[in-house]
Amino acid sequence: MTRLRIGLLAGLLLGAAALAPAQEDAAGPAGTWKLSLPTLKDAQGRPVLIVKLGKDKDDKWKAEVVASMLKGKTELEKVKVTAKALSFTLKTPLLNAACDFKLTDAKATKLCGEANLRQAVLAVEMERTTMTGLEEYDQMREQLATEPLGMRAAQIAIALLGDAEEKKAKAAEVRAWADKAVKSAALYGPNVLREEQLIIVRTLAEQSGFEATALQYAKRAEAALDEKTEGPIATKRVLDALLLAQEKAGKKEDAAQTLLRIKKLTFPIKTTKYAGRKAKSDRVVLAEVFTTAQAKSCVPVDAAVGALQKTFKAGELAIILYHQHLPTGNPLGCEESEKRLAYYDRSVTALPTLIFSGKTASAGGGGPEDAQERYDAYAERIEEQLETEPKAKLTLGATRKGNKVDVSAEVGKMEDAENVRLRVVLVEREAEYKGASGTAVHVNVARAMPGGAEGTEVKPRGLKKTFTVDLADLKKKLEEHQEKENKKKPFPNKEKASLELKNLRVIAFVQNDETKEVLQAAQVVLKSE
Repeated sequence: MTRLRIGLLAGLLLGAAALAPAQEDAAGPAGTWKLSLPTLKDAQGRPVLIVKLGKDKDDKWKAEVVASMLKGKTELEKVKVTAKALSFTLKTPLLNAACDFKLTDAKATKLCGEANLRQAVLAVEMERTTMTGLEEYDQMREQLATEPLGMRAAQIAIALLGDAEEKKAKAAEVRAWADKAVKSAALYGPNVLREEQLIIVRTLAEQSGFEATALQYAKRAEAALDEKTEGPIATKRVLDALLLAQEKAGKKEDAAQTLLRIKKLTFPIKTTKYAGRKAKSDRVVLAEVFTTAQAKSCVPVDAAVGALQKTFKAGELAIILYHQHLPTGNPLGCEESEKRLAYYDRSVTALPTLIFSGKTASAGGGGPEDAQERYDAYAERIEEQLETEPKAKLTLGATRKGNKVDVSAEVGKMEDAENVRLRVVLVEREAEYKGASGTAVHVNVARAMPGGAEGTEVKPRGLKKTFTVDLADLKKKLEEHQEKENKKKPFPNKEKASLELKNLRVIAFVQNDETKEVLQAAQVVLKSE
């Protein structure tokens, strides 16, 4: 019988087609009902019809199809109502089903019955409804009206709010949905409540006609905020929402004041002390950061990386910032930084991107309030890598005499040196330049790669290599690069970066070019002689 039902009913359903509802009659089963076939899998438990029962001018019962998910024109014929039963024939181009229901109570809100379809008999249900269509939106509206307070109700309400403008929802109905979402969230605690308020603000502020309601909830969130106790991160989230609502509501003066409050916020990173290695490892973790001084989204990552230098020693962590000419020219960039970006190819799809020992750790930025979270995540990742043994032995030395820097690097014997190369990077510990990101001092900025970005091949017997950098020549090269890039992508305000090339470090690393894994790294702080 089940197989027969599937064969007879497959392909009967179609998308909802809503029609205007008729006036309700209070007598007997008169009114609007949703009809469901609970055993029909294609319907997935959803109603397939909305039916309007009532009497015509001759006092005879009739049924009108308000909306249908069945294919083709759908009609209800031969409607008959007695004190104990309701019956009608459901007719479409593909089926004729005689439906019979028991009327046990004149005020019943749900009727159960049978739909007789050729040789198949299906359970059929009718429930009173206020729905005017069978779209998911209509069903959620009705569900929310009866859903008890809780996160399920809040989720339904937010979904409805997201379509308020498109569905031309009335302002009063939107306020009722938002109010139910807030009351539901309040059951769980003040933080959940605030989160719900901010979601409502962001959802409604972007929809025409609901800006005032968004502003109302933004003000409520702000009123409950205790800046001193909750700190700058929570404060910024609330003020960001308030600013959005004020701007969309046309409150320019209020928005200007809120923006000033946001700009005054600071987000210091609370660093932790590294307890030290548990294993006997001398690995140095390499952190390569692809960033730019011209995007505010890079601020949290750059700040977090800078703070990591306070947590980890030079023999534990080496950091290199490769500045890119994006979205505009960046005077902290250099040719080698661009080549390192090309080296990682598809691994770097956004700025900033942080790569630990050749493996992508995170891509994309955020706001300054995200810096602490980034720092915590990075520190945990570094501590894990510090417990692993390096796969290569690397010794590095470097000295500076005036404008001349001499570097010596040695890679020990390797059983498998295929695709392995040594690379050396000269970085400036603190480079001053204030671009569009607002960061004034940038740490460990890549300035050159002695030996080239392609590196030096490592043989199984190992490698000994010396490099020499003339800082005067390097400065001239960087100045020429700045001029070239400034013409292609003008720097903001045409301001160039300082090229003092002081507080330098040399970082070397051994990398497998096939897997991109960094086998070991080392760094030396240069001191003038």
